[in-house]
Amino acid sequence: MKLFRILSLPAILIIVLCPPPAAQAFIHPGIDQQAKDLMLMKKKVLAGEQPWKTAFDKLKAATDTSFIVKAHMHEQLYWTNKLPERLLG
Repeated sequence: MKLFRILSLPAILIIVLCPPPAAQAFIHPGIDQQAKDLMLMKKKVLAGEQPWKTAFDKLKAATDTSFIVKAHMHEQLYWTNKLPERLLG
């Protein structure tokens, strides 16, 4: 019991005195812009400034907005310890 008390005190002190690690901001792997860059672009497009407005209009025209995602089931595969008979041959 004495050993438990000796070992638990440092553990409690570490938990109480050490702050939890801060969460890292999400970084999208597919784009190189940060949130502030996107906000600037949005501001420029809404203000009608060039070349942002023309580039955004071209992007909108080239984007397929009729694309609809349809969910569908996939066959589930279950692993067992038995080999299929066709593999035992």
